[in-house]
Amino acid sequence: MGYTSGGYSAGFGTAAGVQSPLDSRHAPSVVMPPQSNDSLVRNARAAKGYAGFMMGFGAAAGAVGVYAQVLAGKDQLKSQAMSLEHQQFMANLNARSAEDAAQNILAAGRREIARYTMQAGQEKSGKKVSGAARGVVLNKGSMLDILVTEDIVKEVDMMTINMNTVADAGRARVQATNIRNEGLMRGVSAGNMRRQASSMNYNAALSSVASAGNTVGQYAVAAGAFG
Repeated sequence: MGYTSGGYSAGFGTAAGVQSPLDSRHAPSVVMPPQSNDSLVRNARAAKGYAGFMMGFGAAAGAVGVYAQVLAGKDQLKSQAMSLEHQQFMANLNARSAEDAAQNILAAGRREIARYTMQAGQEKSGKKVSGAARGVVLNKGSMLDILVTEDIVKEVDMMTINMNTVADAGRARVQATNIRNEGLMRGVSAGNMRRQASSMNYNAALSSVASAGNTVGQYAVAAGAFG
């Protein structure tokens, strides 16, 4: 394959005098129409404005997210505070019920002592009447011993009733105190949550949203996105 004055040899399928497509010196060129300066400026401003708008939009989305978190956190704290306040209310009711139970136990103990004292007195009086009817001397000998022993037994039984009553009432009062203290703790926790909810500033969150919105506009206008 050799080069001739008219082109490449026939080995490449070209005849003498026919331009080969491989000869780049004579290849046609594509000419792009030139852009005006105004068009270039508008395109640059539009691209810059779009980038600024997206940055501002991202800032606005973040601010709205912060505001939503403030709302959700505030509502959650208030809900928890209300639940704790309800628990405190119920604890106070239960404490009063336990205190009432203690008072009822004491009253029942006093009634039991009165009943037992009356019964013991009636039994002692019956023995005295029976002994006198038989001619037994009441203030001497075995009859006196019996009466004194019964008095001692009566006093011991009364002390036992009183001790049991006081112990039962004491347990009820301890329960009332524990429940009341638990209610107080619930109230303290509820107050702390309400104060924490109050410290969450709506205005700061709204200001953040407004600032982000202004940022969007400033980016867009400064970059010429709208004109």
